[in-house]
This record gives sequence, C-alpha cells and structure tokens, in this order.
Amino acid sequence: MAKLSTSRARRRSAAEKRALLPIQRQISSVDRLSRRKYLQEFTEAYQTYDRAISKESFNRFCAEADTLLVSDFHALDSCQFFVCELLEELAGHHRPVALLLEAIFTRDQHILNEWQTDSISDDELRQRLRFNLDWGYEWEPFLHTLKVARSLSIPIYGADCPPRGNMRRIAQRDCHAADTVERVRRRHPDATIVVFFGESHLAPNHLPREIGKRLRGESVRTVLQNVDALYFRSAGELRHRIAALQVNANTAAVFNATPVEKWQSYRLCIARWRDESGKPADFTPALYDLIDAMLDFLHVSRYADEAESSRYFVDCYPEVTNVGSLLRTRGLLDRKPLTQARRNQLLTKVAEHGSCYIPELNLVVVHRLRMQAIAKDIAQFVHHACRTFEEVCATSSDGQSSEEAFYLRVLEHAVVDFGARVLYPSHRVGEEKTLASRYAEPREDIEAGTLLTYREYVRILDCVMLHRDYELYSRSYASKPALLQQVLAGPLPGMELLAEYMGELLGSDLYGAYIAGRFSRREARSLFFRKLSSASAREIYFGIVRRVRHRRADYLAA
Repeated sequence: MAKLSTSRARRRSAAEKRALLPIQRQISSVDRLSRRKYLQEFTEAYQTYDRAISKESFNRFCAEADTLLVSDFHALDSCQFFVCELLEELAGHHRPVALLLEAIFTRDQHILNEWQTDSISDDELRQRLRFNLDWGYEWEPFLHTLKVARSLSIPIYGADCPPRGNMRRIAQRDCHAADTVERVRRRHPDATIVVFFGESHLAPNHLPREIGKRLRGESVRTVLQNVDALYFRSAGELRHRIAALQVNANTAAVFNATPVEKWQSYRLCIARWRDESGKPADFTPALYDLIDAMLDFLHVSRYADEAESSRYFVDCYPEVTNVGSLLRTRGLLDRKPLTQARRNQLLTKVAEHGSCYIPELNLVVVHRLRMQAIAKDIAQFVHHACRTFEEVCATSSDGQSSEEAFYLRVLEHAVVDFGARVLYPSHRVGEEKTLASRYAEPREDIEAGTLLTYREYVRILDCVMLHRDYELYSRSYASKPALLQQVLAGPLPGMELLAEYMGELLGSDLYGAYIAGRFSRREARSLFFRKLSSASAREIYFGIVRRVRHRRADYLAA
C-alpha cells in the first residue's frame, strides 16, 4: 500500500467520523444484519489498498475486464449515476456491453424485455416489477440507469432471485447470479458484462468467486464504490481529490459520496419504509410463500440441484397482478394475447373465485384472496412448472384421441386438486354423495351456473357416477357402458365440467391415500413431474385408481 500520513488521515477524518456515529447508531438499532458474518466478510476484505490511480488508469482497468462487477449501495443515488457514466465510457469502446441488475428478478425478464422494446410504459414497468415492494429504493435513479442503457442499445438482464433479506439464502443468490452471468456470456460471447450488485455480494469469496468458477480464463474485475474503510484510510493521501484506488490486481475503488452522505441516505430509506400505512394490499408474498410450501412438500428445490443444475424454480415463479375491480380485470385481460373466448372464461373465473392462474402467460390475477381458490391456482402453477411449461390446458390434446385428451384433462384436475388440498386441508372433500346431491338442485340454478341445459347437466352427473363404478367393478360389466363409450368418443357439451368433476374426485382419493400412508410424497412428486401428453393418459388414470381406491359397496345400488 502507498505510504500515507496516519496523523493527517486521523485529523482529516475526525469530524466526519464523529458526525457518522449517531447515524450508524440509529441504523444499527433497526437493522441488525450488519453483524452477520456474510456482511462482515465484505468489510474485512477491503481494509487497505495498493495505490491511488488516475481517471485514465481506472477507465483502462474497467475496459480490460471481461466481466466487471460494480458495487451498489442501493440507497445512494450517486452509485446509480456512476454506473451510468461507466456504461457510457464502456460503450465508447469497440466492444459490446451487457448489463445485469440485482434490482430485477430473473423471473421478471419478460417484463423488462417489454419495456426495452417500448411495449410498456415506465409506470407499467414499475408496477409490474413490484418495484416499491420488492426493491423499495428510489425509482428515479434506477429508471435513469435503465434509460441510459437502453439509449446506448445495451441489453439489460435481471440477475437476482428471492428471498431478499434472508441471510441464510444469500449465498444461493450469489450462485444464482453467477449462473445468470454464465448464461448471458453464452448469449453475448464478445461483450463486456457489467454486473451491478449490492456491495456485500462483492467480497472476494462471494459473487466474484462464484463467477470465477463458471467463467474460467476470463478477466473478472471488481469496482467498489464508497467503502468506508478505504475512504478513511485514503484520507491521508496528498491529493485533494482521489480519482480512484487500485485495491489489488483485480479490484479498484471510487468515491462519489462521503460516508455521512452514504449512511444518511440509508437512514432516510429506513424512515420511509417504516411509514407504510395506507398502502393497498399486496398478495404476492403470500402466494410465493404457498409456492415455497408446495415445493417443499414435493421435495423440489427452488434453486439449482444436482439433477438439474441449470434450472431454478425460483426463476419460474409467476407474475402476480392485484386488480381492485372486475373492470380493471377486464382491461388487463384485453391487453393480453388471448382469444376473446379465453378472456371471457378467465373473467368469469375471477368473478366467481376471486383469482385465476393463466398458464399461457404464467400470470396470477387476484381480485380477492380466497384461500381455496388460491390454493388451486398455486397447485396449477406448480404442476405446470414441473412439466417445464410445455403442456397448457386444453391445447395439450393436439394429436391425441378424444378419449386420451379427456383423461389428460381429468389427470390435470386431479393433480391440481390434490395439491390444493395439501396447501389447504380445509378444502371441501369431493365425494360421490356430494356430487349426487346436485341432482336435486333447482333446474334454473343449474342452467344459470353451468350454461348447460338441465338434461346435459344430468348426463354429466350420470357419466361421473357410472365411470366411478366402472373403475372399481369393470369385471362385472360385459363391456364398457354405452353411455361412457358415447361420451368419450367425441366432444360433447359439458366435457370440461365432466373432467373437472372426475378430477376432483380422484384428487380427493389421492389426498385420502396420502393421509392414510398409502400414497407417498415421492409418488406425488413423480405425478407432478410426469408429462402427461407423452404417455397414455387413460393408462395413467386407471393405474392411479388401482393404487388409491378401495372396493366398497356399490353406491348406485345403495
């Protein structure tokens, strides 16, 4: 390290350090995370430096990097403005640039892509990213960074995954970010990749080490901003203003704010966060908690594992949109690439159940939070995600017989119903007796609620009861009942309702077998991951029936 005057540094810093004490004391009384080992490792890693360097030397240091990690103190807007200047400097060279941001989850890349192509406004970007809730820092400096990158034709990528604020998971976030850098490198092999991440992630044994493991042979360098220890240690330098510091061969440091400005900005952020009264309800955390619970039940890691190291379930989590009214729901659906019939179907579902999951868009629309409906939405998402989003509702029947397509829909309903019961055990139990009671419902209620004639609806109930009996006692039938042959031979009114009823009954059977110890989590996991369109849906259906249903007194004869 370059020689400096310790007494000069001490005198120059005394007043500043004194002014800093009450700020840090107040922050530490609220934010106790600074004592965690992960954060301490960053502080301990950068206590000294080699020498002060010129602006030209610093620019050359950055330009020679293949991957450049830039630290961010999120509450300090000068950090965001600095990275904008850096992007402009790098864009002036003859090498493309790509920007990765911690502030955006990888799962929200599709939203960012829409903004980058001017398909959505700044306000819609902010709302759909849930910026205020998921990030919480100032919007304008962040938006300025995005706009500078877009104006320079620099592609932007989200590089983070939840949970933020959970120190036990922070190392997995580093691994996730490193994997994202690796994917971007494959997409932009010649680019300088700028990774803008919180400062604590940039300790040598954190994110830099993880990237180094994945991009061996590349020049991975780090730029630190406003590190307190380096600021105060360099206070003894004779220069009035230090352009930058060479910390070591792969690390440089710059200063665009004093420690007092830095920590004051954070204190103001904390004060703003603590005044959150009057904010509208946000259902996203509750839904994501349910997804986590479902994945834990299935023993599915949200992060990369040995079996599928390149895939993160946490990147697949759906976008959640809260709508205050059905009118807003209609307006939202009208902007989506859906057929009018599909829009009407979804709007009806939101009106009746309070929410719906739209697999084609990987989107959950929530008007009212009703646990029974939300549990089904979450189970449908997890089932869809387990099959890598390749099978979408009724469209998955292409190339299949009507009978195979029907059983595929029944199985989808059954898996979703089972998953919903796991999340919400108070879900009403589906039984033949409950379904049979619907024969007695008023004709006008049935026709208004199902859009079927009373005769068509009764036919559906007859098919369910007959099929359930045939499942267990097929040997007592000379051949498949004529009614079932007729219904399964081709699409008839109410086929989806028939599939739903049969799926719910089988879902109840699965859950009952699970409670009784006859159906394991391992088997449930296998069922969620099974790609139904690539196998015989009918064969799978009857295999499950044999596995979870017991023979009992013939209900039709009771």
